[in-house]
Amino acid sequence: MSIRQNMGKKYQLELDHIFPYSKLKKLGYGMGNRVKYALAQEFTNRAILTQVANRRKSATLAEDYLAEVKQQFP
Repeated sequence: MSIRQNMGKKYQLELDHIFPYSKLKKLGYGMGNRVKYALAQEFTNRAILTQVANRRKSATLAEDYLAEVKQQFP
């Protein structure tokens, strides 16, 4: 049995948007503008989180999420 199987699905790693795509889309970064959409999907706008952390973060604004991360992991 692999480590991943022992940890369970909720601890699998996921790529999540740092700046939530749902918020960026409202600001014109949707599929209607290819250049802005590409920027929203860049790897530099991604964080690697467990499924649990990703669900807890949800569509939290980046400034709030990153402030919490900085506080927890100085």
